[in-house]
Amino acid sequence: MKKILFILLTFFVLTGCEYEIIHPKPIDIPTDTPLSFADDILPIFDGCVSCHTSISPQFGSPDIYNILIADYINVEVPEESSLYLKLTTAGDSHEGKTTAEQNAYILEWIKQGAENN
Repeated sequence: MKKILFILLTFFVLTGCEYEIIHPKPIDIPTDTPLSFADDILPIFDGCVSCHTSISPQFGSPDIYNILIADYINVEVPEESSLYLKLTTAGDSHEGKTTAEQNAYILEWIKQGAENN
């Protein structure tokens, strides 16, 4: 009896588990024109100003572009930019504060040379 119960239980466990693989939708970033720091990137951080007025990077500062370039952007290896890593590293306190699309825009802007445009 135990053998039959074990076989039935094993059968139900192996055949009852079903999952669906969810593939992320592709993110369409315009590549025909450069991304704009003022129009495309800076607005992503509008919700960060309340915390980042007194701690770096100070998103409310008129000098925010220079602050980011000096300490948070790596145009040589964009994926290693601390700004990008803060937003995308699992377990970081800033993970999930931006969407995948916003993160892709930030990374693409850095890849394009992180211009102040």
